[in-house]
Amino acid sequence: MDSKRQSHVTLCSLRHDGQRYLCHGRQQSQETGSLDLFVTNGIDVWKADVTKEAQEQWNTASTLSNSSDGLESLREVLGRTPPLLDVQGSLVTLTLQLISGNVILDLFKLPISETRMHLQTLVFSLADQLTDMEKLQRAEGSVTTSVSPVKPALRNNFMHIPDVEVRRRCYGVPTKKRLPGESLVNPGCKSKKAATGVDFDES
Repeated sequence: MDSKRQSHVTLCSLRHDGQRYLCHGRQQSQETGSLDLFVTNGIDVWKADVTKEAQEQWNTASTLSNSSDGLESLREVLGRTPPLLDVQGSLVTLTLQLISGNVILDLFKLPISETRMHLQTLVFSLADQLTDMEKLQRAEGSVTTSVSPVKPALRNNFMHIPDVEVRRRCYGVPTKKRLPGESLVNPGCKSKKAATGVDFDES
């Protein structure tokens, strides 16, 4: 079975009588170019088979360079002007509001057995797409971190300069105590002249 046929594309979210509906589609095959258009409220599913000739009506209204992709063109068109949704039992009418005129699509309700299978396929298809997006975001994040000119570890080193004396004490390095009279310039050598006090002249 064609793998592209199993890939559902979300088109838009709609409301009707206080209830939300998801409009989505799926390419049938590369040979015919036809696509399946669905509307669901999470319980029931309505479907329409849209031929390649019918897709030309919204492909011409799309600003995408690759207008041969009916689903991408339809999503771009619906993103600019949401369609009108009318639910009448087993029939759903989707009206596309284009500059050249309205395009009316009739979707018919699927049997219960097909509805369950479709909703199951839709859920896992969307879950796979979400997983792929998360993997792509993590990959892009790791690339951004690897090319960063200043890494977090380096920034920490720039912000904190450790005290050498404290570090010696922490590691148990003994510090030599200076003896009285020992030279500060040459440690270990005593000063030749003894320190004397200050003489004050008696007045």
